[in-house]
Amino acid sequence: MKTITASNSENARKLIESKCCDVLILDLRGHDRIKKLFTIITPVIARIAHTNNVAIGIDAQALKKSSSIEKASTLARLREAIKYCRKTRTKLAVNLPKHEAHALLLSLGASTEQLTQAITQPF
Repeated sequence: MKTITASNSENARKLIESKCCDVLILDLRGHDRIKKLFTIITPVIARIAHTNNVAIGIDAQALKKSSSIEKASTLARLREAIKYCRKTRTKLAVNLPKHEAHALLLSLGASTEQLTQAITQPF
C-alpha cells in the first residue's frame, strides 16, 4: 500500500488523478480565514478520490502532538473533510487502534460504513 502526504489542494488533486497512491494522507495544518476553513479536501477532490479508489488518510498521531489551539482548528478541518468524504462515499484510513479510531470518527460525524472501512484499512 503506497501512501503520500499532500500539503495543498492542487497537489492533492494531481496525486489523486494520477492514481499513484492508495492512501492520500491529509496535512491538516493551515491558515484559516474568519469565515472559511483552509481544507485540502473539497467536494470535487473527494469525488475524484472515490472514482480512482484512493482512500483519505488521517494522521491522528500528529493531532495528538499539537497544542490545544491547533487541535481545535485541526478537528474543525477534519470534520469538514469527513463530511465531504461521507457525501461522496470516499474511503477513510486512520492510524489509530480500533477503539480510538471508532470514537474519533463517530464524534466527528463519520458514517458507520466509513468506520468499518477505516478500521479495516489502516495505513
